[in-house]
Amino acid sequence: MTISRKVSAIVLAITGVIFLNVSMAHSQLDVRENDIQAEDAVQRCMQWFAGRKFSLDIGDYPDFSIKEISGGYCIDGVIGDNSHLKALSLIEKKGRTNPIFVIRSPGGDVLASMKIAEAIMQLDSTVVAVDVCASSCANYLMLAGKRRVVYEDALLLFHGSSRYRDVRRILEFNGAAVSDYVGSSDSVVLRSAKEAFSVIDRQEKILLRAGVKSYFFYWMETFYRMTDEERREYCPVDSTLILFSPDILKKFDYNFLGYFGPISQEEVDAVYSGQGRRHKICFWDRDVL
Repeated sequence: MTISRKVSAIVLAITGVIFLNVSMAHSQLDVRENDIQAEDAVQRCMQWFAGRKFSLDIGDYPDFSIKEISGGYCIDGVIGDNSHLKALSLIEKKGRTNPIFVIRSPGGDVLASMKIAEAIMQLDSTVVAVDVCASSCANYLMLAGKRRVVYEDALLLFHGSSRYRDVRRILEFNGAAVSDYVGSSDSVVLRSAKEAFSVIDRQEKILLRAGVKSYFFYWMETFYRMTDEERREYCPVDSTLILFSPDILKKFDYNFLGYFGPISQEEVDAVYSGQGRRHKICFWDRDVL
C-alpha cells in the first residue's frame, strides 16, 4: 500500500466521507478530496517513528514520548506509570479540536493508559494505529478515538485486561481465598483488592463512553479459561498475543472507520515475519460465545 492510499483512511476521518462495501473483507474507502493537513500529520509521525528503535519480538521499546505536530500528536513507546503526566500536560494545554493521534505502542501501565485515553476522549479525535498497538494501547488508547483507523501494516493486539481475575491474584498472593475477601481484616489485602476493583470500574466507564459492550474484556478472558487443547483449536499458533478479526470486534461494537490490518493467520504471519520478528501471533476469528 502506498503512503497516499494509507493516508486516505486518515483523510476520510477528517472529512467524514465514507462509503463502505460490507461484502468485502477489507473496508473500501472513497474520499472526496485530499486533506493536506491529515497527510502531513501521518507522514511526520511515521518519519519520527522510523528514528526510534522498536522491537516487539525482543521487547526492545523506546520510552514513552508524545510529539506535537501540525494537526495532532504522535505517541510512541512504552506507557509508564507517569507517562500520562507528560501527555496530559501537552494535550490539555493545547486544547485542540479534531486532532489526529498517530500511535505506536506495546502498551504499558494500565492506569496511566486509561488517563491518557480519557483525555483523548474529551476531544473529537481520530486515533490511528501504526505498526503495533498492543495491550493497554489496544484496550484504551485505540478505543479513545471517536474515529479509529488501523493501517495495513498495523497489528492491533490483545492479551487481556484488568478484570476480576486480578483481584483473585491479589488475594491468592496474600494467602487469602476469594471467598474470604468480604470478611478479611487484612488492610493490605483489602486495599489492594479495592484498588483493583476501582481500576475495573474505571475501565468499564471507558468502554461505555466508547460505545463498546461492557462484557468485551470479560469475553477476552475466555482464552485463559480454556485448556491447552481448546486453545489450539482456536489459535493455530502458540501465543498469548491475539489479533481479533474486525468481524469479531464488531460483535462488541469495537468498530473502525478504516481497517487495513491482517484478516487471516497467513496475513498476520506475513506481516510479522516481514518486520523481522520470530515469534508468532494468534489470529482469532471464531466466536466462542
